[in-house]
Amino acid sequence: VERRDDGVLVGFGRQDQPMEAFVPRLAALKPEVMCVMHTSPEDTGAAVEILKKYWSGPIGVYPESGYFKAPDWVFTEIAPDDLVNSATEWRQQGVSIFGGCCGIGPTHIAALSEALAK
Repeated sequence: VERRDDGVLVGFGRQDQPMEAFVPRLAALKPEVMCVMHTSPEDTGAAVEILKKYWSGPIGVYPESGYFKAPDWVFTEIAPDDLVNSATEWRQQGVSIFGGCCGIGPTHIAALSEALAK
């Protein structure tokens, strides 16, 4: 998801689709797991909180690091330790599956694996 100018979390590239509107419909399909992906680390925790309102099953997160500026994706650097700190907070929110999307690389995943295995 991404944050609209008015602060509402919406589907990525779908300014007309507030997360609060589509998550209940997705949860009603009774998937095995629901994930927040392709979302900035700054918005991931808020997205997890919305997801938890409608879903009590397993939750995963796959944050991104960067933004799209036509015609390319622009990667911004998030330090692996900063991602681990955020992931620790997400785990406290109930997240049990961790990964990475655009701009998150092998060093980030290795840091997550090491830190979250404890």
